[in-house]
Amino acid sequence: MAWLTWVALWGCGAASTDDAGSDDGQVVEEQSPSPVVDTVEGAEPPVDEQEVKDDGHVVGALETYRYWAGQDPDADMQVLNGEYWASAHWSREYSLYMELKFPRGKDFVMGQGFKRAEQWHERAGAPDWFKPPEHYELWEGEQGSLYYIHPKKGHLYMFERRY
Repeated sequence: MAWLTWVALWGCGAASTDDAGSDDGQVVEEQSPSPVVDTVEGAEPPVDEQEVKDDGHVVGALETYRYWAGQDPDADMQVLNGEYWASAHWSREYSLYMELKFPRGKDFVMGQGFKRAEQWHERAGAPDWFKPPEHYELWEGEQGSLYYIHPKKGHLYMFERRY
């Protein structure tokens, strides 16, 4: 029985026998050469902390931007909010909501070939923070994607999906 306990503890790395210092086979606690110490007590979680759910849903502004763009945002860009859902399918199906602020926001929308919506409408089922003002321009992309933008401020709310 003692042998099984030793094997289980050794397998977990929690303890070991010290063959050089103990002749009676006693289990002694291992000392780590560099103990892990929490040096910042009460520190807040990182800004880009994300929440991942089992269904492929991710909440986190920077993580959403990185998923969408494949890189970190430019220095003149602020990623204010974001969340997305991604399938595990090889085709990279996704839907995402993101709020950005950057000087080239209007250029981005104009350069994508989106069409100006004839009538402004809300996106049903959006997260609580996704509240574009009615005076923002609304542009429509492929597969029902929506881009709400304040052309002078570069403030952009995006709903994008890919199937």
